[in-house]
This record gives sequence, C-alpha cells and structure tokens, in this order.
Amino acid sequence: MYEPVVDAWKRYSRLLNKPGTPWRASPGVMAEIHTRFGQLDMLMESIVTVLDSASWSPAVEGETADDERRLFLQAWDWASVYTDAFYFFGWRTVDLLNGAVDGPLPCLEPIRPTGLLAVRDSLHDHPEGQGDYYRHGLEFREEALEKISRAADALEAGGGGTEPGSR
Repeated sequence: MYEPVVDAWKRYSRLLNKPGTPWRASPGVMAEIHTRFGQLDMLMESIVTVLDSASWSPAVEGETADDERRLFLQAWDWASVYTDAFYFFGWRTVDLLNGAVDGPLPCLEPIRPTGLLAVRDSLHDHPEGQGDYYRHGLEFREEALEKISRAADALEAGGGGTEPGSR
C-alpha cells in the first residue's frame, strides 16, 4: 500500500546523498523513515486483513454463535491494536519528515496528515466519539507521496534555488 511512497523516498534519498551535492541529512533519520514506511505498510495490510475477516456470518459447522461472536470481537480488538500502532508509527514518521527530530530535510515541504490528525482526535483525544468504522483515517500516503516526489524533483533540478535544509 505504501510502495509508491517508498519508491519516492528512495529517489529522494539517492538525490539527497548524491556526491557533490550540498545537501546532507542524518543517515539515521533517513534509514528510520524508510523503515517506518515499511512498518506502516505492514500495519495497513494487517488492519485490512483483520477487518475483512471480521464479518458476522452464519456459524461454520461445529461453531456456536458465541464462538463466532468471540472471533468477531477479537478481530476488532486486533484492528484497534494495529490502528494504535499505525498512529504512533505514523506520527513518528511525520515528525521525522517534518524535521522535528534532526532538523528540516532539504526541499521537503511540511506534511500535514489530516488522516493521522483524525485518528488522534477520534482514538486518543476523544475516544468517546469514535465511530464504528475508522479505517479511512489511517492514510497519509497521498500527501507524503506528493511532497516527497516534489522534493526529489527540486533536488534533481539542483534545488530550485533552495538552500540545504530549506523547505
């Protein structure tokens, strides 16, 4: 699910660390961002798999309605765990991309992930208002893809007049 973002990140990283360019970023930050995108992808796949398996259908032969109910509720519990993990890993990724950890990354505009903000609001700040189905709030890949691609384009073009570390 995050493959296009990972591809854009690899392109940005290659251009950023190209010999002879004035731009540098912490290798640890760059590696962690790459790792976090992989983790976010794994979590999204897990959430989708668990939610897709959480259907309330007639019991399979040998199962009771209580067994089915237990399995359904257990699937939703796992979805909740994966969603919380996605939020925390996602927010860490946004902090890294926005330079909150080791300073701003060259040519990269700030990421404002409305999906993650919605998850924070509904799951953490105001869990009492959480809806029945909140999978849609887990994504920020489109904005990340757009901004990382634009930053890579700017680096490829020689920075477009930007200074290292500028946004």
